[in-house]
Amino acid sequence: MITSKEQLIRELADALSDHPYDSYGNFWYISITKQEITLRVDSVYTGVDSDPDDGEEIVKIDPLPSHEGFEIMEEFVDAHPGRHQTYLYKALARRHPFSSFRGAVENCGLLQQWYDWKDEAMKEKARDWMHFNDVDFKDGKIVALGTQTWFKDEDDGDDDSEEDSPQ
Repeated sequence: MITSKEQLIRELADALSDHPYDSYGNFWYISITKQEITLRVDSVYTGVDSDPDDGEEIVKIDPLPSHEGFEIMEEFVDAHPGRHQTYLYKALARRHPFSSFRGAVENCGLLQQWYDWKDEAMKEKARDWMHFNDVDFKDGKIVALGTQTWFKDEDDGDDDSEEDSPQ
């Protein structure tokens, strides 16, 4: 159970950074009903039902688009002028920029600074996401203006049907 706005922001930042097997029906969501952030993984892959409960009020969390993650790396490089900047820019220009960048910051001895920078940037993205999606933490609980109600699909047993439910 999430007990503070700071905790909500931290957990939301983690969820926004995670791309859980894109396109397999897996996603992060905020359970307004249970007051937590949870990863839904299709039971076909895990053998475990991790779907929201039937009738549970949720807000789906789409992962941060990769171009925004790339921009966070560029901003880090821009903010660290000096001997490593060219090396870091070259890492961003490589075929696999995310893994190349991570290796480059480690080689430069900037890994902890990068992690701290990224954590703060992701918290800011989480705050922006909350504002855009009308989610907040008030009076000791997560509140949202618009939620989806999760219902099991009776036809084929899949648990992936959702209906919008204005609040």
